[in-house]
Amino acid sequence: MPIAPLAFRFQDRHIPCDGKAYLMGILNVTPDSFSDGGQFISLDHAIAHGHELARNGAHIIDVGGESTRPGHLPVSTEEEIRRVVPVIRELSRQISVPISVDTSKAAVAEAAIRAGASIINDVSAGENDPDGMIAVIKNYRVGTILMHSQPLPPDAQRGDQTAHAIAAYFQQRLDSLSTATGLDKVFFMLDPGIGFRKDLAQNLAVIKHLGDFRALGCPVLMGPSRKSFLGRITGHDNPQDRIWATAAAAAACVVLGADVIRVHDLCEMRDVLLVAEAIATAD
Repeated sequence: MPIAPLAFRFQDRHIPCDGKAYLMGILNVTPDSFSDGGQFISLDHAIAHGHELARNGAHIIDVGGESTRPGHLPVSTEEEIRRVVPVIRELSRQISVPISVDTSKAAVAEAAIRAGASIINDVSAGENDPDGMIAVIKNYRVGTILMHSQPLPPDAQRGDQTAHAIAAYFQQRLDSLSTATGLDKVFFMLDPGIGFRKDLAQNLAVIKHLGDFRALGCPVLMGPSRKSFLGRITGHDNPQDRIWATAAAAAACVVLGADVIRVHDLCEMRDVLLVAEAIATAD
């Protein structure tokens, strides 16, 4: 099925979303992320990994300074800025790959943008710090990824009900943020939030029905990388053992219309996306 052409704009740049699958590389500068916590907390290691992500084909590098895993400990605004800003500043000077900051705090987002980021990846869809985040998005005209991380209604178990609830939430957030910022929805991308307050059936439904979210007129990002729902299917408790399962989920997402896949394992997932993209766009 042909993919409806869309685009994602961030400041003076944009990426066309018309069937090509893009890779977002994960760069966590945290001690406690569920899969790679503590690996890149030193500036030198973080910069080196950013270069590795770029060499392996990342179209966007997502820098995060606070874990969002279940049971994570909150991080102060000052500490989060201390973690992400030096990395973003150096990477933005050294590579041309766009950088996003994974944060729900407006002060962190603004500091990151001033350091060279051009995209905000907000797990709260702008609701954690609404007034501040609206001001940052409006003033800097950045691209913003809105994630669904809200509890689903009790009856949202069947796929169509799950998709309907998430799509309704996204429509509300898009209407609110577009009005408040004065920006067209080309500046927004949607992430249904695999693993965030969703059970196995709901996670699978999110993937199967991702076209319902893209039908709202915004590109869709999917983040299945090493997630626990894959372990429930395969029996692999260690996130590091879920690469093949991630590959299967990523391929399914691309065939079903996802525009961006957020992953840890760039080298492996690059080939997965190339093949899945070729199948999805074949006549």
